[in-house]
Amino acid sequence: MKFAFQGGKWDYIRVYKDRAFWCKTPMNRPNVYSQECVLELLNFLIDNIYVRVGDFVFRQAIGIPMGTDCAPFLANLYLYALEFEFMDKLQREKKYSILRKFRSCRRYIDDLFTVNTEDFFSKYAYEIYPKSLILNRENKEDHICSFLDLSIRIDDGRISTKIYDKRDDFPFTVRNFPHLSGEIPFRHSHGTFVSQDYKVHECL
Repeated sequence: MKFAFQGGKWDYIRVYKDRAFWCKTPMNRPNVYSQECVLELLNFLIDNIYVRVGDFVFRQAIGIPMGTDCAPFLANLYLYALEFEFMDKLQREKKYSILRKFRSCRRYIDDLFTVNTEDFFSKYAYEIYPKSLILNRENKEDHICSFLDLSIRIDDGRISTKIYDKRDDFPFTVRNFPHLSGEIPFRHSHGTFVSQDYKVHECL
C-alpha cells in the first residue's frame, strides 16, 4: 500500500462503487482516503474477521478465510509485493539471466504456472516467499500439470489441454449445493442452484 501511494504524484485516492482514481486534496468527503486511512482500514479488516460455527464465534488469528470478499485481493497484494521486491532486487543487482527465467511464470491469486524455468522457481522460491508460506507442487511429472480448471500436457513438443475438475481427485463426495443454514448470502446460494440448472438444460 505504501509503495502504491509513494509511487504516485497525489496523496489521496477517491473510491466509488465501480472505479477509483487518485486526487490531490481530501475534499472532505467520506469516499476519499489517505495512505494512513487505507492502512488503518486494512489492518482493521485483517484483525477483525470472525467465523461462526454452530453456537461458537471464532476470530481468525492467522491468515484470511477463503470465500470472503477481501481474500483474493489481499492474497494478490501480498504475493505481488513479495514478487516485486525479489524482481526489483535482481534488476538492481543486474542479474538479468535469472530475471529472464521468470518471463514465463504466471500467477492467478495463489496458483503459479511456470514454463521452461529449468526448475529455477524451486531454487529461488524461498528467496521470494517466506518459509511460513507452504508451497505445494501439484504436478508429479514435468510434461503434465493442472492449472486452475485446465489440465495441460506436452507430448513430443505438442501441447494438449482438457477441462480439469479438482473435485474428481478428492477421496470423498463433494456436495455441490450449499446448505442454507450456513448463512450464505441469498444471491450466492441460489445462484449455485440456478447455474447447475442451466448446465442441465445445456446438456439436454
